[in-house]
Amino acid sequence: MAGAGGLWTWGEVNGQCEVESGNCRTTGSAQPGLVSVSGVSALATSGATIHLVIDGAVVSWDRVSEAMVVAPGLSGVRAIAAVSWEKYALLDDQTVWGWNSGTPYQVEGLSQVEAIAVGAETGYALRTDGTVWTWGAGAGPAVPVAGLADIVGLTAGGQFVTLAAVYAWDSDGRVWGWGANGSGQLCQGDQSPRLEPTVVPVDAVQTVATNGSTTYFGTADGVVMCGSTASGRLAAGAADRLSPTPVLGLPPVTALAVGDQAAYALTGDGTVWSWGFNGTGQLGDGTTDSRTTPAALTEPTGVTAISADLQAYAIQGLS
Repeated sequence: MAGAGGLWTWGEVNGQCEVESGNCRTTGSAQPGLVSVSGVSALATSGATIHLVIDGAVVSWDRVSEAMVVAPGLSGVRAIAAVSWEKYALLDDQTVWGWNSGTPYQVEGLSQVEAIAVGAETGYALRTDGTVWTWGAGAGPAVPVAGLADIVGLTAGGQFVTLAAVYAWDSDGRVWGWGANGSGQLCQGDQSPRLEPTVVPVDAVQTVATNGSTTYFGTADGVVMCGSTASGRLAAGAADRLSPTPVLGLPPVTALAVGDQAAYALTGDGTVWSWGFNGTGQLGDGTTDSRTTPAALTEPTGVTAISADLQAYAIQGLS
């Protein structure tokens, strides 16, 4: 096993990066590979850039230029959320900061934040009091989302407004969704967007992941999905699913991730499962054969967090 916070990646590119030298080498790989960095505690992607939290700082790796750059003025970073040009960091002091190419800025109206998410041009924050707050591009100010209380989890996805969806769930496993619904990703039985939080008909929810058009819900009884089934992302057939549909063949999961054309699940023993389109090896099974049913990867092992876009990522050995 790699050292604490080891980063593995596979799919479109498989990077080998040296933080001290500021260089990365990227080659396509259908087999998971260990990136030569350690101490990674969180990551997020925006376009061709992967943002890594290493020792409380944000290191941005551009997969096109192969350069690695430390974001200036940010320290004590706990988590990050990014999509396209919107990037936000949650600090240890529970404030939220954004950054572009210049000086970081604090998002106004936010304190006591424990989780963040971003979809299209909108940021979201879960506060310790169980309320959800939102703001447009930039520094805010943030305002509360009406109709939500006692929330314990939050996620969002989608690069464009017409494809962005948001989900929040409480300690009883009830989940609400709002935003785009063109593929039925809000599980409402139709394809009409929802402009305010709407109850999703899935019970006992423990974790949720979405890319904006396809959404997976990890529940006490298994995994279900709603939304787009392009390239076999939904392990249940070809047509888009407007209502919850079970994903068969998975053990109980602790986390989920949805990439551009593939999906991933993490189980309690640190094993990663994958399914969907595999044209660039993003399923990590050493082949480029697509499949609609989940299968476990032999490596990496001891994984504690997963993420995905055109490729997949796993953080190993950091609890």
